Formats: sequence, C-alpha cells, structure tokens
Amino acid sequence: EDDWLDNILELGWKLYLCSSPPYLLQTGADRRMHDYTRAAFAGDTARARRISESLNPVREALKRTRPAEKPHAHQKYWQELLGQVGGRVRPPLLELTDAERAATREAFEGCGLQAGGPDRGPSTGSPSTGSPSTGSPSTSSPSTGSPSTSSRRTGSPRTRSPNTDRGSI
Repeated sequence: EDDWLDNILELGWKLYLCSSPPYLLQTGADRRMHDYTRAAFAGDTARARRISESLNPVREALKRTRPAEKPHAHQKYWQELLGQVGGRVRPPLLELTDAERAATREAFEGCGLQAGGPDRGPSTGSPSTGSPSTGSPSTSSPSTGSPSTSSRRTGSPRTRSPNTDRGSI
C-alpha cells in the first residue's frame, strides 16, 4: 500500500489487486484509504496526500508489531481487532505469543484507526484467543447455505460444482 498513491498519480493505476491493506487499513467507519484513492482519481493530489499521510500511524503500528516469522498470525489478529473474522493460522504456522498479541493490541489502540462501521459500533468484545475449534466442519454451501454437493446422498454419481465444494480459507 505504501506505493499505491504514487502508482495512481504517476502511473495512472486504477485498480488495487490481491493484497490485504484495503481491509487492514480501513473499516466501515474509517475509510481513509478509499478517500485518498477517490481524491487521487479526481485529481486532488494535495488532499489525497494529506489523507494518505494520516494513515502513517496505522502503517507504522502494523509494521512495528508484525513478527517477521508470523505475518499471517499477525494479520489475522489485526483483523480480529478490527472486528473482522481473523481466526487461527493452520499448522505449521505459529500463533502469536501473549506478549506479541498485547503489543499488537496496544499499537492498534494507539494508531487512530476507528474500528467498527456505520451499521455497528466499535468491537466491544475481546478478540478470540485462538483456541482450537471443537466443532465439525461445515457441510453447507458457502454461497447458498444449503447442503453442499459433497454432503448429499442421492444415489446418482456425484457432480462437483466449482463454487460449492471448497473448504474454508
């Protein structure tokens, strides 16, 4: 994300692809990345730069607290602090230690990013501690909520739909 504004202004980029900053640096209540992008698209360079620079404490908090060997666990915990679903990392990846979580929470709380959204207030509950799930895997389709093709028993050969037989990410 560090180069996004320059890529818009200098290279004419119009699309931000395949990266996590859009959901790590903004919320429904705090859309500064969106706002500086729109300002840049509109040609208001000075406003875009001011808004982008206002995110520097958020960028610093993310970078300063991210353990080099645990970027995925850090990102997932940051998502939980935002009120999103982060969840656990899968083995062999390592979870954050209690000290790393505390440092990340402290940096998050001090960076000025407003958690929550217009339809709900800031996250009031404490993010999950990452304890393992004891439930069984879901057998519903992610797109429809109905049983997936793999869990139906019909007697006919199983057909596979590309959107219903995927596990969770």
